[in-house]
Amino acid sequence: MEDIKPATEDLMNEHGLLNRIMIVYDLCVEKRAHFAEVVVLTEIVKDFIENFHEKMEETYIFPAFKGSKYEELIELLIKQHRASADLTSSIVTQAKNNDAAVFDSITSFLKMYRLHSSREDTIVFRKYRKLVDTAELRRVSKLIDDLEDERYGKNGFDMLLGRVIVVEQLLGIYIG
Repeated sequence: MEDIKPATEDLMNEHGLLNRIMIVYDLCVEKRAHFAEVVVLTEIVKDFIENFHEKMEETYIFPAFKGSKYEELIELLIKQHRASADLTSSIVTQAKNNDAAVFDSITSFLKMYRLHSSREDTIVFRKYRKLVDTAELRRVSKLIDDLEDERYGKNGFDMLLGRVIVVEQLLGIYIG
């Protein structure tokens, strides 16, 4: 597919970015510290994961499952997207106020989103490639790639990853 990654691979890479954020969240919960770092990362979750990544899934990937045996799973994933947004709002407010309740909110987010992203990676994205033909996969992949470039710039993902790496470095957990 030219030099455009399949949409499913691109979405999995975005889960990789989220997983790196969740590793930092784990450290913050363990140390019960790093409120400022939580705020920085939660802004990425809100802007990129919730307002872009999840919208791409709901708009371009999930509709392919309508009428399939996976329809109930898709409905659950959409509900989890809404729950993620609620948790993220709580996390950012609590972290900005240095409220220790943030660690419970982060723990809830981690528990829910790890289950969520694992189902998307191992079921939804794999099955999607079997449900659509090559032309549709190319069309959706190019469309998502173009929308990401339009919103974040040609190297937007790398820029966001760079912001996560800075936090990892600050906390002494960067490996790369």
